[in-house]
Amino acid sequence: MRKDGTRECHICRKAYQLVYKKNNHKKLRAKRKIYRDMNKDKISARDRKYREANSDKCREKARTYYYQNKDACKKRMWKYHIKRTYGLTLEEYLRLVEQQNYKCKICQKEVNYRLHVDHDHLTGDIRGLLCTACNWGLGSFMDSIKSLQVAISYLKSEPTGLKVGGRALEELGKE
Repeated sequence: MRKDGTRECHICRKAYQLVYKKNNHKKLRAKRKIYRDMNKDKISARDRKYREANSDKCREKARTYYYQNKDACKKRMWKYHIKRTYGLTLEEYLRLVEQQNYKCKICQKEVNYRLHVDHDHLTGDIRGLLCTACNWGLGSFMDSIKSLQVAISYLKSEPTGLKVGGRALEELGKE
């Protein structure tokens, strides 16, 4: 920087005022945004070309950023996942959680992790939010009401009389 408050551009060697930049940063930011909006394809092509030429450097920079900002990155990826997969915004998801009193819709247990979005695979309708166990259970039965009814009648049926380990209680009493 020179004594008069100017600095020389390293490309065109013209002097510019640092004070102007400082006092007009909002105006300059708006101009940059307009330029980016009008030249998206040009900027994308330039960035793609740079990433291809410097893939190792870009990958390492992304990896470093991820490890320094792990929680924020995971939250952003999860927000993208629920939006892309279910069409839900974070606000809509949180509203569902609140409506269910922070509990699984089937077993009513509170969990210390994110609830899974349960939906009808034929219609796409969201039914509610489930804990991992209930979500896996429904998934194992492939959302078949008939299979679930058969499973319920099976659970209500009489036991075989055998115990785990192959011995019935009656046999143990005779010895």
